[in-house]
Amino acid sequence: MLEWTGERYVPGMEGAEIGYEHLHRYAFATQFVRNKRVLDLASGEGYGSHLLAKTAKQVVGIDIDEQTVRHARNKYIRPNLDFKAGSILDVPIEGNGAFDVIVCFEALEHVDDHHKLLSEAKRLLTPNGLFLVSTPNKMLYTDEPQFNNPFHIHELYFDEFKALLENYFRQVKFLGQRIHCTSNMWPIFPEKETHPSEFVVERTPKEFTFVPPEKRAAIYFIAVASNAAKPIDGHLSFLVDISNDLIRARERAIAGAEAQRDNLKATLSALERQLSALEGQNANFQATTQAQQRLIVQKQEQVLKLNELLKQKEQRLSDLSQELEKTRNHYARDVAWLQSVVADKENRIAGLSTQAAALNAIYVSHAWKAVTFYYRLRDKLLPEGTFRRNVVKGIFRSAVAFRSALKSRKALSASTASTPANSDQPAAHEAQAENTNQPEEPAPEDQPQQARKRPSAKPNGLMHEDENHYQALSDRISALRKARRLQLTPPALNSVSETEFESSAQSLNFQVHSEIQVSIIIPVLNNLKFTLECLISVMRHSSGVPYEVIVVDDASMDRTEEILSCIPNLVYVRNQKNLGFVRACNRGADIAKGRYLLFLNNDTQVTGNWLAPLLDTFNKYEHVGAVGPKILFPDGRLQEAGALVNRDGTSRLIGLSDDPDLPRYNYVREVMYCSGACLLVEATTFRELGGFDEALAPGYCEDWDLAFRLRERGLRVMYNPKSVIVHHLSVTSDGVARDFKISCVVRNQQKLSERWQGAIDRLNEIRLIAFYLPQFHPIPENDRWWGKGFTDWINVAKAVPNYAGHYQPHIPADLGFYDLRVEGVMDEQAELAQRYGLYGFCYFYYWFAGKRLLDLPLETVLQKNKSNHRFCLAWANENWTRTWDGAEHEVLIGQQHSDDDDRAVILDMMRYLRHRDYIHVNGKPVLMVYRTHLFPNIQRTTEIWREECRRQGIGELYLALIESFENAQKPVDPAAFGFDASVEFPPHGVISPINAPAILNPDFQGVVHDYREVALKYLQFTAPACVRFRSVMPSWDNTPRRQNHSNVFEYARPGAYQAWLEAVLEETHEQNFGEERIVFINAWNEWGEGNHLEPDKRYGHGFLEATRNARDAWLLKREQVLS
Repeated sequence: MLEWTGERYVPGMEGAEIGYEHLHRYAFATQFVRNKRVLDLASGEGYGSHLLAKTAKQVVGIDIDEQTVRHARNKYIRPNLDFKAGSILDVPIEGNGAFDVIVCFEALEHVDDHHKLLSEAKRLLTPNGLFLVSTPNKMLYTDEPQFNNPFHIHELYFDEFKALLENYFRQVKFLGQRIHCTSNMWPIFPEKETHPSEFVVERTPKEFTFVPPEKRAAIYFIAVASNAAKPIDGHLSFLVDISNDLIRARERAIAGAEAQRDNLKATLSALERQLSALEGQNANFQATTQAQQRLIVQKQEQVLKLNELLKQKEQRLSDLSQELEKTRNHYARDVAWLQSVVADKENRIAGLSTQAAALNAIYVSHAWKAVTFYYRLRDKLLPEGTFRRNVVKGIFRSAVAFRSALKSRKALSASTASTPANSDQPAAHEAQAENTNQPEEPAPEDQPQQARKRPSAKPNGLMHEDENHYQALSDRISALRKARRLQLTPPALNSVSETEFESSAQSLNFQVHSEIQVSIIIPVLNNLKFTLECLISVMRHSSGVPYEVIVVDDASMDRTEEILSCIPNLVYVRNQKNLGFVRACNRGADIAKGRYLLFLNNDTQVTGNWLAPLLDTFNKYEHVGAVGPKILFPDGRLQEAGALVNRDGTSRLIGLSDDPDLPRYNYVREVMYCSGACLLVEATTFRELGGFDEALAPGYCEDWDLAFRLRERGLRVMYNPKSVIVHHLSVTSDGVARDFKISCVVRNQQKLSERWQGAIDRLNEIRLIAFYLPQFHPIPENDRWWGKGFTDWINVAKAVPNYAGHYQPHIPADLGFYDLRVEGVMDEQAELAQRYGLYGFCYFYYWFAGKRLLDLPLETVLQKNKSNHRFCLAWANENWTRTWDGAEHEVLIGQQHSDDDDRAVILDMMRYLRHRDYIHVNGKPVLMVYRTHLFPNIQRTTEIWREECRRQGIGELYLALIESFENAQKPVDPAAFGFDASVEFPPHGVISPINAPAILNPDFQGVVHDYREVALKYLQFTAPACVRFRSVMPSWDNTPRRQNHSNVFEYARPGAYQAWLEAVLEETHEQNFGEERIVFINAWNEWGEGNHLEPDKRYGHGFLEATRNARDAWLLKREQVLS
């Protein structure tokens, strides 16, 4: 039996008034269908079609639900009755005029396109056929009771219903339907002719009164429509339930309610008796309570006195503890400083002693005596400045130059002969790097600092080779950055000469606004020229926003007071003595009238439409605490696209001296802080925080301290590049003594580091996530396709070199040829990854239209449910093919993307998304997709996923598309496909072919690439105007899977990989913010592609150590303090 859904009527339901309504409509229709061909649109359970079939010649029922159609066919079996599945907007019956009568009860409101439905009915009706249709009265059914039926799509008022039908049929008779209490009178003995009479009554508060029949209001409209010439007779119809089922059901309900009322009365009487007894007890209790309360009051007074005394003691103890802790900290810092000074002095003394000993040994040596004798003899025979001396010098220099050229040619020849794989220029790049950075015979202290790395668990030869690869690629990366030439157009700026001070001031006249939205606060100290230029730019470019300008003169000694105090509508206040930047800003904020405060340095000039975008940031984005603009140098170079604080408390301006038009600097994003050169905040919030911290006076670091206090409140600091200003940088502070300035910076950095170190550390954290291949365990499908017990280890072990120097096979070291079914293997992998600084794994997830493959590692994580290692998922949504390339030919198992599959896959993934160790970004679980172009409509897919996650309580998703295959060919905007970010996926999209040396495999038709050149190409990509996670790869060589057609990346060494990773970490640190500071590594264990961090027999832990080295190099890097 079909279940009651709340809409479709099912016979047999007790007490349902809907039954009378539905049965009456079909009973009414039976008088029109005798010996007729009938079509029942939206036949539902089938009971109505069955009733019509008792007198009709043929009945066909149409319903869109296949389960309902199967039910009707099995329940209602008659030779003249059939049911079909299909839409009533596109009836699955061919031809025209196939039916004499069409009924469509309570279906019109379930479709939106009523004209399509009426057109279908007219197509299928004979020219003189009848169309019976019913629908709810929207006024009484929905509007007055304020009821919303979720199954109804398009309900109609009567005038709409009438106009719709009359548009398709020549004549239409309308009837109303509603269930009323009735009294029936009928002939006991049937008669040939009867005369119907109808009386309508209405109950008033006192009695029944007769009212006109027209006063009845129909809940349902019924229409009989036809294009026949013969008129349609009027009809009056009654449905009589002789069982009085509905009345008996209500009588039972009334009887139950009365019984319940009697029980409640009895219970109430018992409770009243209990209450009377309790009131007597309560009087006694109150007397006792009053006595106890008096005693409690006395005790409370004693307790208050003791508490007050205790608080005084605790406060004294707290003060003493703080004093002691401060003293300890000062002593500890002093001791540490003295120890470092002593150690430094001892090192210098030891070095000087060594040098002195070496000099003494030189002075007493025979060689020194011989050299001294040679110089004396030379000066005697060839005095300085003589012709003879100059001739000998020229000959000597020529000889030395010839010798150097000869040595360079030999060294280049020897280097070329020993190189395992050659390109046109890589060797030349390395030679150039070496010649540029290292003298011929450097002293130990002159060696580059990067070359002095911690000891590596590799043979000395490999370690030395690795350092060379690291240094060479690092030098080339640095050279690329320095070689960038910017072709910029300087912005147009105002210029005021000293002779134009008065006239420029007289040209200024700021508008007066009744309500001020922004108070622009400009602290000044001298430099009147820059102040006037700033004010002119503000007046020219701030239209459209109600604002006021407040200049706080911090005791200037030039003509600032004389000139500015006369400018109309400029709020000018002057400090009698110099208070510094912090207190000057706070004083301006105290008198500001605007809802927002904008702090603006006087050595800035604003540009067109600079103010509105800053205000819009507060409206368009959630939880905004402050916003800053893009700031340029006067020559057009970028000065700041937001700023960040390093772990040691120093700060850095993002994008300093770069091209301001690069996409990476031109989208709104959250940053650690924006400098106080131009900063917009809400006035209320600023005042609640107490303004800029005056403990940092006179200035420096107050802007990033404010940002951290805003963030502590749950507010964000945003950078909006649509607002642009020009900043001369440090015009005021350049007049301050450098030693004093540095002391203020260092002091404030120390204070704020102590206050915010925990937050600084969290915001500087970069998470390293490695892609993880869950392939290394047998599954039935691989047994069937590749042979019993197959895993990728079989491919790895059988690989052989294709050319001289080709590193194959890669043999695993620590973990061996592991099987993921073995207990403890995944724990060892997690421990190894954590030891070398990896945050977690990104497991490839394999789903093929309802079938999961290679899911053992993920299922192990769920079953063990222990904190093993953080993880996320990347759906590898491509076909599995016999050629290991995801193409369409020789497909072993394929994808079947559809809406249903999209829902099924996200519901399956939710088991993992809910795991406590699943990786999140800003509270959202991270989910990646490998090949978005394979979906018929990826944006529709992401909408379904997000909708299902909200419905299932997961919340919002953080979706990232992987830049593989098609997405690697050109820049991708993830938002256009419904994603939050993109992920680089090297080596996709980048090639750098070189010539392979002596070929060992005559069938080899693959390509050899230069790993170093690929890394440089990735680093030269233009960063997009969106969140993008950068990635690196340790190496790549898919010879195990494609022996004769492999892609091999030569020169993939731990040192080169470390140099690449360091560069990516530095860019991520600068570009991304907070939990979006993620770098991916491709991969942890792609052994079949020669792409793995896991130790092998050749490099041991080399790539893992390079990963840790890269993290340490970034963490220990100190930036010069910016003035």
